[in-house]
Amino acid sequence: MSRSDVEIAATLHRDIKGKYPYYNISSRLTEPSRSRLNGLTEVLAPEESYWAKITHIHDPTVYKRKE
Repeated sequence: MSRSDVEIAATLHRDIKGKYPYYNISSRLTEPSRSRLNGLTEVLAPEESYWAKITHIHDPTVYKRKE
């Protein structure tokens, strides 16, 4: 994701305030639901996928809540 993608998303989202990189976004994120990710081939594709790379280091304690 590029910086401009983040800036555009933050501008469009009514609850996000601030300027890059200082937004009012918590570092305690919401853990995404695996069922929602099932349709995203970029995330769940075999071996080369982001999800495959991070599954072994996934730490649910870094999330404030679950989706």
